[in-house]
Amino acid sequence: MGVRECDGLGGFKKEYCWYSYEDVLGRFKAFGCGLREFVNPRDFVAICSKNRLEWYISDYGCLTHSIINSMIPHNLDSQSILHIINQSNPKVIITSISCFPKFLEVLSDSPSVQYIIIMNQANIGDPPISLESLNAQIDAKKHSGFKRIMLFSEVEALGLLNPKEAAPVTGPDDIITLRYTSGSTGKPKGVVITDSMWAGFLNSSTLAVPDPNASISYSNSDRENDLLSLSQGARIAIYSGDPTRLFEDTRLAKVTFLMFPPSIFNLLYTKYQILLQAKLDDQKHKRSKKEIKQECLKEIALLLGEEGQILLIMTGGAPVGPEVLKFIKQCWGKYARIDVSYGITEVGGITRNNVLLNSIKARLIDWENYKISDRPYARGQLIVHNKNSMTQGYFLEKTRTDDSFVNLDKERYFYTGDIVRVLTNNTGWAVPDGNGIGVPIPTAAKIEIIDRAKNFFKLPNGEFVSPANLEEIFCRSLFIKQIFIHGDCFKSCLIGVVVLEPEPILSWFKNEGYNVDNLENTILENNQLVLSKIMSEILELARKTSLRTHEIPIQVHLETQAWTVENRGLTESDKINRPHLQKKYESILEKMYKELDTSSLQTNSKLSSIIGNVLNIDKDSLKNVNPNAEPFFLQFGGDSLTANLLQKKIESEFDVKIPITAIFGTSSLQNLSEEIERHKVQPKDKKTSFLEEIELTEEIRDLTKKTNFKDYHCRNRATFITGVTGFVGLNFLKTYLDSVPDTHKVYCLIRAKSVQDGLQRIIEKFNLAHFEWKPEYTSKIVVVIGSLEEPLLGLPKKEFVDLAADVDKIFHIGAQVNMIRNYQELKASNVFGTEQVILLSLTHHLKEIHYVSTIGVCDAFFGTYDEFDTSQPEKFKNLKSLVLGELEQKIGGYNLSKLISEIKLLKISKVGLPVTVCRPGFVGPNRMNGFANLSDLDTHLIRIVMKAKKVPIIEEETYLDLMPVDILVDQILKISASEYPFKNNIFHLLHKKSLKASFFFQSLAEFFNFECLPWKDWTSIIRKEFPLETQIIHFFGNERSFHGRCDNIYLTTHSEDTLGQQYHSPPPNQSYLHQWFSFLSGTPKAQTKDQC
Repeated sequence: MGVRECDGLGGFKKEYCWYSYEDVLGRFKAFGCGLREFVNPRDFVAICSKNRLEWYISDYGCLTHSIINSMIPHNLDSQSILHIINQSNPKVIITSISCFPKFLEVLSDSPSVQYIIIMNQANIGDPPISLESLNAQIDAKKHSGFKRIMLFSEVEALGLLNPKEAAPVTGPDDIITLRYTSGSTGKPKGVVITDSMWAGFLNSSTLAVPDPNASISYSNSDRENDLLSLSQGARIAIYSGDPTRLFEDTRLAKVTFLMFPPSIFNLLYTKYQILLQAKLDDQKHKRSKKEIKQECLKEIALLLGEEGQILLIMTGGAPVGPEVLKFIKQCWGKYARIDVSYGITEVGGITRNNVLLNSIKARLIDWENYKISDRPYARGQLIVHNKNSMTQGYFLEKTRTDDSFVNLDKERYFYTGDIVRVLTNNTGWAVPDGNGIGVPIPTAAKIEIIDRAKNFFKLPNGEFVSPANLEEIFCRSLFIKQIFIHGDCFKSCLIGVVVLEPEPILSWFKNEGYNVDNLENTILENNQLVLSKIMSEILELARKTSLRTHEIPIQVHLETQAWTVENRGLTESDKINRPHLQKKYESILEKMYKELDTSSLQTNSKLSSIIGNVLNIDKDSLKNVNPNAEPFFLQFGGDSLTANLLQKKIESEFDVKIPITAIFGTSSLQNLSEEIERHKVQPKDKKTSFLEEIELTEEIRDLTKKTNFKDYHCRNRATFITGVTGFVGLNFLKTYLDSVPDTHKVYCLIRAKSVQDGLQRIIEKFNLAHFEWKPEYTSKIVVVIGSLEEPLLGLPKKEFVDLAADVDKIFHIGAQVNMIRNYQELKASNVFGTEQVILLSLTHHLKEIHYVSTIGVCDAFFGTYDEFDTSQPEKFKNLKSLVLGELEQKIGGYNLSKLISEIKLLKISKVGLPVTVCRPGFVGPNRMNGFANLSDLDTHLIRIVMKAKKVPIIEEETYLDLMPVDILVDQILKISASEYPFKNNIFHLLHKKSLKASFFFQSLAEFFNFECLPWKDWTSIIRKEFPLETQIIHFFGNERSFHGRCDNIYLTTHSEDTLGQQYHSPPPNQSYLHQWFSFLSGTPKAQTKDQC
């Protein structure tokens, strides 16, 4: 074992001093024998210090003589230490001079303590040791039972003079150690470690350590792994304890086996980000970003040792972010094996790289909103049994033990308190086996930790929040060193405390032209500016990771002092110590919520007056909102025109600009007030670039570079289709199944509990549409259980690769179609889903992608469409100045999500991926049976007419640009049948002659024999008699803005270039409309295409 000795000048020597196995053996034998002068085998002693050689000598000396070691974390407060002393009753305290004052404080209340042994090997940071002074301090405590304080070296010398035989344990159930927890959730618990548990760990370990094995002991909480390494001939260097010298220690020790907690790798990742940004900003010679990244990665890797020196890296004990794990692999993965471990003191190791260890049996139980039945992955609390190493429970705490363990089928399981997802498709494995609670987890399943159950909290609206997950995301910022997310079950928003990363913050200030010297003064003088910068970072990370609104803190407090194990901001395992931080910042958190409440009340009062004026109603009537009707703005007669007016007045009054979707998407005045409060703390100058948003992901770019686009040919053996349960997708699937031979496989992505359930869903949709279900469909369809919102479409990697190997053509029709939701809410399904489809098309072999977009993307470039080709966005004028938020306000979140998706697709098409983009307008019912989209706005309008039994009269002519869905499907199929390379790859699928709105309403009145009323009179009746339906009026506004799309924008007809005269589509006639109305009224009648 190695230590860094003091150099006598206030620092450390530049090399480790190494003790041989014989040296260490002699020392712990001597110490154990000396200790036997004061205690007997099976007596308790307590050891408490930072990581140092004497700690290990003490521990091994106790093990040799069957003396029970009560391990006390060195960062506990005096009251927690008193609890441990009075529970385990140690005769001897072995501690460092730095920890001595805590024991002195409680000595009078610790009758069992007779001796205190002070570790006295010179260590930087320790004050001088004077036994005379220490004895005087103890005498002042008047502890009648206390006998003596002595130095560690004295005990070793005493043992050399009085050698004794080792005292082995008397049986496998003998206690050898009490491992006390940090007490972050109450009084510390003493986990009972028996001889059988200890032996089980050492004998069953499957850890393949490198040869030569040289490691660094970062914390004495790793004692089991350290002893395992020693038993295999390892060399262990003990960390000096100085955080600024950790990497220097690692280099000097020439480690080959590295065990660091995630917090250390987070620190290295931050250093890498800072270094990378500095090199990118200051390039003397133009180099590619890839070259600079590789240079920075190598520079960071060398901080821990020479290239190729480290052969094994193990981390765990806290969540490891995906970006940090990727960074670790990029730095050291060329030579080193990277293992992420997960274990708990009570049961030992549980998983390695997310896979259950052989000794583990695991079960899943429901917890709150996390259910075994969740799809695509089962979720819940993990309970485990380790056949080799299980604790008996907590020392002298029967209630806590009974609450934490359960016996199932003669086996003892432990409630881990960890909420997990089982990364195996939930296709029938999650069923009870009759052996007790929950369900058994398959041995080969991968397990991913979501968070600790004790960390979750619920907001008033019922949303669960996982703070650890959010903290990991926000700590990806260069400027955020640590963050503590706080919530309250009576408050609808999150707040937090941020520890700043000094170097990037100061560098940013200097770049902004400020003269700064240190972080404290910078914050003191520029608090709002720093706060604005941090909030912009938080919001950007929230955008990139598609966080929901309630998961974004509305306000944060800035801190400069990092949280450490020493100041109790972190637990022994380097996790956020929530109870301590909550107590430390209690007054600050209360003040933040109080200020938010006051501001919210003022906002509420002003907002109700503004809305009252805009809608010409009494502001007090806004209290009478129907909670079951959304959005509330529409309940009081709001429409698109008044929403725009309200948006402008809010901007004028509160100096914030909220999206129009926020007005239509909130369910109460309070919700809208909170939305305004959220935007108040956002920096006004932060604007997300449209150019940045349309960038391809690094994964896609890397795969593109490896793909050979020249040899593409479509084998057309199997097809992959998304969105098959949607309106267009279902019609497409029906037609496609009829067009392909029996040997052709049609893979259908669908959310379902099982393959059979997925097939049944498709059959039920066919029945709803009055489509005939043919027996041969069953053999053609292959159900793929997954989701567009999940990485790799929700499939395990092997299944994703297998799917990519089988499929030759992709029809990407699936999307979340919602005109109210904003872009961030739609991004996961509509943009991220498209990115996963692109990955599928590039994996194994090239595949065509035929993408169904929307004509609504053209609204982004009103009147200037010819100047903008989405396949060449760089040519569009003023592209660099385009701001995502402003574009969203112009065209809406849905259209923006489709625009960005098709740009990404068309970018790939420029390098050789076969892509077509079809842009339909409003899609009408099927001509054959009137089957209509039940979620469509036009259908919704017809249903309201049917309820009211009154039809509005359109006084000024407008148009409905309806395209019958079966015609749309025919066109998509004809386009997809074109030979590659495609002559064109953007197609507008529209009628040249749209349906007159007056004809539509006239046909509606004739079919149902309903009364006709002027538009204003009709809308008044709807608002009065059917308040839950008034939201539809927003979409149609008034009779002058019914649709009107085709007359107001120039549209090209690319489809004619390819289809020529193969297709003619007459405008929908009355027979077609009656078929539609008939379907909705429940009496559909089949017709032929000629009749339509």
